[in-house]
Amino acid sequence: MRHRFCCKTGEMIYNYEFDKEEMNNTLVAKWRGEDGHDELSINELEDWFNKQLLKLVYQEHGRPDPEYKIDAEYEVLADDEIPEHKRAELVSELEADGIDVDALTDDFVSYSTIYRHFKECIDAEKGTDEDNTNTDWERDGIDLARDNFRDRVTNSLRALSKKNRLAGYDDAELEFSASLRCDYCPTRVSIETAIEQGFVCATHNDLEAAPDVSPTEVISSFLA
Repeated sequence: MRHRFCCKTGEMIYNYEFDKEEMNNTLVAKWRGEDGHDELSINELEDWFNKQLLKLVYQEHGRPDPEYKIDAEYEVLADDEIPEHKRAELVSELEADGIDVDALTDDFVSYSTIYRHFKECIDAEKGTDEDNTNTDWERDGIDLARDNFRDRVTNSLRALSKKNRLAGYDDAELEFSASLRCDYCPTRVSIETAIEQGFVCATHNDLEAAPDVSPTEVISSFLA
């Protein structure tokens, strides 16, 4: 009888024979910054979890697995921006050690899978509303939306390039931004700047100045 999994994250925990309760507790503790762990964003948890898979595979095949090596080689395998010749060199080394690179990278989970695992599988929350005042769960949401947008656009552009409908894609770099615009004047700042300074517009940052009108408008292609 085929084993049923809650999601891909749960499937990888099972397939790689992690202790289910221990791994779930560790993921949540790292997300919340509890039990002596540094607080990690969803994106950082994606990388951490996938590196655990990579480390286990290396150990099974007798490949050295110091942290610096895992970090560097994971980046080569997971980052689409790494030059193809550099990735090919590492793939050749791994295959010589008996590692199925395609199968390994197919097992890597995404940030959205980690997030869904928290929300839909193990019912994990960042904390109460009071606790969340001291966390970065809001930035996690922004990062999640940004990366989800980037992945969708990148996949579409890559497909167009392969169909010879977009020349020069391989030599181009995808750029996008999201900003906040004041409703009362032309001031516009990036989301990152607004969060860092704590307001959108220095002149109109009093929310009680016009209670019947929203003070800002989000200009964000990736949230549209």
